[in-house]
Amino acid sequence: MRSTTFIKAAVSSLVCGLSLGPSMAQTVPEGCFVREYDAAHLAAHPNQFVERLALWFDPEPHAASDITLVEITASTSSNGRAIDEGIAGLRMTETGANFANPLQFGVECDGGSFDVVRYDGNTLVIETEYVRVALEGCGGEIGQTTSLAEVPGQATRYLLYRAHPSACEAS
Repeated sequence: MRSTTFIKAAVSSLVCGLSLGPSMAQTVPEGCFVREYDAAHLAAHPNQFVERLALWFDPEPHAASDITLVEITASTSSNGRAIDEGIAGLRMTETGANFANPLQFGVECDGGSFDVVRYDGNTLVIETEYVRVALEGCGGEIGQTTSLAEVPGQATRYLLYRAHPSACEAS
């Protein structure tokens, strides 16, 4: 009797946990998230090429399903790959959305994607092996393109913080 009660309680807790877990895990970010690395951080990480990253998540009100658009703005540093690729000190952008998976944001014109791996309302962690940013146009028909992955093909994570919308507009 005692073990049956324990098993029922354990199963009940597990079911409740599963029913609450996915809804929390499926929360899609909205608004502005920014990370700006200072000179000391960039000096300590000489291969880091992103100096500032801003993501603006905007739910699409006219979509048939729950689609959130994302505007990506990356300012490159004067470090590592940014120098090698000739993009040091540039502002690069891209747009995308979460068409296939609520927490995976694909970039237009087959420009890769990033996953939201943690989101608590005020902080956001994204991970990518390849997501393109460009100087101009879809895929950078004009100008230079690069990936936000620090090492192409290897996962890179970025921790960003909720910011006032003007921080994404000023990017």
